[in-house]
Amino acid sequence: MARDVQQYLDELKNRLAGHLTAEEIDDVVEFYAEYLQDAGLVTKSEVESRLGTPKQLTHKVLADYSINADESNSEFSSNDQAVKEKIQKQDGRSNVMLIWLVILGIASTPLTIPLALAVLAVLFAGVLTVGALLFAAVVMVGTVFVLSVIAIYIGIMMVLTNANVALFYLGAGVTGLGALFIGIPIAISVLRWAVAMMAIAISWLYRKITKKQPKVKGDNHEETN
Repeated sequence: MARDVQQYLDELKNRLAGHLTAEEIDDVVEFYAEYLQDAGLVTKSEVESRLGTPKQLTHKVLADYSINADESNSEFSSNDQAVKEKIQKQDGRSNVMLIWLVILGIASTPLTIPLALAVLAVLFAGVLTVGALLFAAVVMVGTVFVLSVIAIYIGIMMVLTNANVALFYLGAGVTGLGALFIGIPIAISVLRWAVAMMAIAISWLYRKITKKQPKVKGDNHEETN
């Protein structure tokens, strides 16, 4: 094996350490070693022009695994429905991490940089929109909570002086807190659903963008057409 190729694979292996299992790393390194040998690529410039730098390829590999790896048997599925079901079963934190890994994977795909930049711009706009909505929701929740507590406090203080007004404030405060207790779980569920839908959409987009890129598949390897 050419020295440049060996150094490239060694760096790839080191970068994957801690993210994938030893067996998965061996599969990845073996796959790309065979891929580079079959392609006749021996110099650093040739390898990086095809696969990107080791850092870029690491992002792509992690994105591939995060989208396609079936947690039950660690094998890859090319079925979009299987990927969708996997994402829907994950918690919100896992899907946020998936989105981040896929964004890095798209940015690291050397053959689709112009398209990747356009996609990243759209994704960035989407993230800003979701962030703005989340910030507004947090502000609204905080405001309702503070006003509800103040209303309850005023109601308690006025119980002995004006019972009707006190009941009004107490009712408003309790209603506000009740709305929060009911609304917050619903809002969290909606947010998780939105993140899952974003993860599904970006995963589908990533699979289309990298359709012609080499992918590890189980213990074998293939290059999609």
